[in-house]
Amino acid sequence: MVNKLLSRLLFRELKKNAVSYLAMFFIILLAVTLFLGFLSNSFTLDRRAELYYEQTNLADLIVQTTSLSDADREYLESIEGAEVEYRVYSDGSFQADGKDPQTAELYLADGDINVPYITEGDEGFLIDARIAELYGYEIGDTVTVEITSFKSVFSALGLPYEVQFTITGLAHFVDRVNIYSVSAVFISKQTIVSALQELTSFSENIIETVINSAANQALILCDGPSAVKADIQDYFASSGGGNLLFVYDHDTMESVVTIDSEVDQSFSMIYVFPVIFFVVALLVVMSTISRLILRERTNIGTMKALGITDGKIIFHYAVLSAVVTFAGCVVGAVLGPLIVPSVMSIKYTLMFSMPQLCGTVVSIPWTVLTALFVCLCAMAIAIWASRSVIKEMPAECMRPRKIEYRSKEKPEKSEKSEKSEKSSEKTVSHTALSCRMAVRNIRINWGRAIMTVIGVAGCSALLLTSFGIGDTLAQSVDNDLGNLFTYDVTSTCSSSNKDGVYSLLESLKSDGDISAYESVYTYNVPLSDTGETFSVYVFEQSTVMTSVTAGGVTISQNKAEDLGLTIGDKISFSAGGEIVAYTIDAVVQTSMINGLFIAGSDNAFGDGVYCSESVWVKTDDPNGLKELLNEVNGTLDAQTKDERIAEVNSLISSTNTMKYTLMVFAILLSVVVLYNLSLLNVKERTRDMATLKVLGYTHFQIALSLVLEIMLLTFIGIAIGCVIGYPLLWLVMTINKISVIAFIITLNPISYLYSVLIAAGTAAVINILFGFKITKIDMTQSLKSVE
Repeated sequence: MVNKLLSRLLFRELKKNAVSYLAMFFIILLAVTLFLGFLSNSFTLDRRAELYYEQTNLADLIVQTTSLSDADREYLESIEGAEVEYRVYSDGSFQADGKDPQTAELYLADGDINVPYITEGDEGFLIDARIAELYGYEIGDTVTVEITSFKSVFSALGLPYEVQFTITGLAHFVDRVNIYSVSAVFISKQTIVSALQELTSFSENIIETVINSAANQALILCDGPSAVKADIQDYFASSGGGNLLFVYDHDTMESVVTIDSEVDQSFSMIYVFPVIFFVVALLVVMSTISRLILRERTNIGTMKALGITDGKIIFHYAVLSAVVTFAGCVVGAVLGPLIVPSVMSIKYTLMFSMPQLCGTVVSIPWTVLTALFVCLCAMAIAIWASRSVIKEMPAECMRPRKIEYRSKEKPEKSEKSEKSEKSSEKTVSHTALSCRMAVRNIRINWGRAIMTVIGVAGCSALLLTSFGIGDTLAQSVDNDLGNLFTYDVTSTCSSSNKDGVYSLLESLKSDGDISAYESVYTYNVPLSDTGETFSVYVFEQSTVMTSVTAGGVTISQNKAEDLGLTIGDKISFSAGGEIVAYTIDAVVQTSMINGLFIAGSDNAFGDGVYCSESVWVKTDDPNGLKELLNEVNGTLDAQTKDERIAEVNSLISSTNTMKYTLMVFAILLSVVVLYNLSLLNVKERTRDMATLKVLGYTHFQIALSLVLEIMLLTFIGIAIGCVIGYPLLWLVMTINKISVIAFIITLNPISYLYSVLIAAGTAAVINILFGFKITKIDMTQSLKSVE
């Protein structure tokens, strides 16, 4: 009988306080959505990488050498339990008519290790699917490929190292997932043999022998890679050949390190936004449940008078809280894995060339633990709040709660001062009284005031972070293309068009149509210790279009931090079978163009190392010069700085999805917090408001005290949010560090203004809505009392 009564009471209370419980439901929903969403995103990315490695049969070790002798091959093939394949690796480039040339890593191989993941077409000549998408390459296009490493060998044999191929397919390459360093090209041995046969008189066997002898990489599948790696390094050290450059394992392979780093970053994000939402959510739940239970004092007293035990009453309210929070957890567990991974995938598409091999991964254990944690917290809060009422006698519970005001005893006043004070009190305006009531209510309900301040502070900080993401990206573009690199037009120069380009520019300079031009040589070479591809930009000695080489040899700040380098340290590269080292003279903060910047006289790279050559021009007529250069080039690769800025902005504009998603969540947080606390405030003060209406106060005068109270707390929260907004932005951008752009963290003053206006505007709208509720207060019913 008792259980049936309590069940009916539970549904009645849910219906009676539906709005408050809905607010509690939504705040839990937001917190769980973010937490389980970011968790699902991390598991999804991790699983996606694992499947990619399985599909491409990722090598356990990659041995990079200048060349492999017969003795080296014999040793590698003798490793117990190891499967070994060989391939040719070379730097170079490829270009189709009318398309921009692409710096490339070329892989010549046939085998079953590190195989391309073909998305379209067939084996033969494969280019990266993302590069094809970005630059307009298609299957069937004819491209000219420069194989730099074959220059000396092929030239000695009379073979061309610039070969034409037809694109047979598009693929993703496990050796190269980062699309913003260099592209990757995979050529099967049969394809290159056929192409060279058409250009030379050599037989198929001779060409195959040349290519096989040029193999400089060994791909190894084995057990215990760490021990095998150590043995390989010992072998090459003892052989004295000096042909070993480095041995990659999964801890040093660039693709694996890049993806694993992103997985770690995605897990770190769990401790940023979800934590803020969980803290605010639990505070809102605490405030809501405690206030609702206090409002149920009469019902609790009635139940106690009917003989229902304290334990059953406490359990009743604990279940009531758990039901509401569990509903929020269920919906959040569904929405989180649907929303967050979809938003974050935009970032991964910008960064990686990697197939989507799995759907969203949901962790059932973490989902259950999250729901259990939230429900237990809600039940604990309900037990704590109800115990304070349960300990009272039934008769006390059935009376309205007496509010005790804190006041200090004041000394007795003289008759003259009392008259003066009474006279002063008579002149107090209604506005001043509303202000006093607002302050009084904050002092009485200081716990709820703290909840409001924390909620608004969290909302303001999240809004600032979302605006700061946009400010940071904009500043990153302006820093490079607006300040450091001051060219007006840029154009690539290939061996076939460079003479015409320089002749045109020299003529225009003589006529005064351009003020200056200079060459820029870009090398993408591996670091000697890790093998990571590193960009080196070589400028003319008298460069006038960039200030980054002022110190001679300059490194970008983010690369210096990643490698732990500073001024005076050396950085070494493996280029053309030799080690090339530079001493760092200066460090500069760049954003999109990162690497090493050196003056022309310090260029130590030889002809055996491929570089892409570009020309930078300063002119008052960028568009006109662009057309002239394209006519000479026979391509459309000339580009103005404004076009480059628009291209970069278009590239990073999709990150605005993350920005606006975060902004929506921040506003929803503010709405739920302020709506819930304003609702509780109105319900608790109905007696006060009814009294004021009886005394003749207008609707506006009564509503003013409510508005002043919430707005005062809102502005305090906004002030705190503005203080913590920049540190939160720094934390978010640091965790989401990517190789594409080195973020220059920025928060513009206008972003502070926008955040304040949105937070304050949300609070104002909610208070206006609640102001109309005051007209519906039943004065007679509100002033009734059993006392």
